[in-house]
Amino acid sequence: MTWLFLAVLGCFLSPAIAQDTKFDPAQKQAFESLIRDYLLKNPQVLREALVAMDRHEREQEEKVRSEAVAKHATDLFSGTRSAVLGNPNGDVTIVEFFDYNCGYCKRSLGDVENLLRADPGLRLVLKEFPVLGRGSVEAAQISAQLINNPRFHEFHTKLLGEKNPVDKKVALSVAQSLGFDTKSLEAGMTQKPSQDVIEDSLRLADNLNLNGTPTYVIGNEVIVGAVGIAALRQKIQAVRKCGKSSC
Repeated sequence: MTWLFLAVLGCFLSPAIAQDTKFDPAQKQAFESLIRDYLLKNPQVLREALVAMDRHEREQEEKVRSEAVAKHATDLFSGTRSAVLGNPNGDVTIVEFFDYNCGYCKRSLGDVENLLRADPGLRLVLKEFPVLGRGSVEAAQISAQLINNPRFHEFHTKLLGEKNPVDKKVALSVAQSLGFDTKSLEAGMTQKPSQDVIEDSLRLADNLNLNGTPTYVIGNEVIVGAVGIAALRQKIQAVRKCGKSSC
């Protein structure tokens, strides 16, 4: 009965039909009363409609993002102007957009590191996505200068593992503890090489309609949030099996 009512209601509310249908005031009132009475007696219909609408919106968003991933695949997965960890020739690539002040990125750090240690075929491309304020931008400006340094992995895990808010001072302190030239790093924060790395990531994030961290791209799918190691491993296995994040 519910589906029939919704189908009839959809027909009456469809713009094309509404334009061709003339209701006099009495008919309009009767129709509105019919809808009101039905919904009061069957409130679950509204819940079902909202769930269906939410599912439809999510599916549309996923479709748009999947198309954007395909369109920008070269920039996403190539590792140009990005740090690459794990196996540089791995058969599966994860792209991670992160912010050094992101609590969920910090929480996910252990998951990502465990995946890299356990999976010799995994390749991780890191995209600087400083969206949480000035301190995040400063940290990214320093990090971006080190993406091709052999000790970047150590720097990255140490800085992302910081429990206190991260800014220029903290990032330079971490860099100094690893033997980097902090004067050179500070001078290079606003120079073109550093800015190019960050701007490339921001442009990609905009093309994918991303607004939060961590966000992962695996296969053809954009995965938002700290989803946990099991979910990430499942996506990796699917890509190996069928070339997509879901088989």
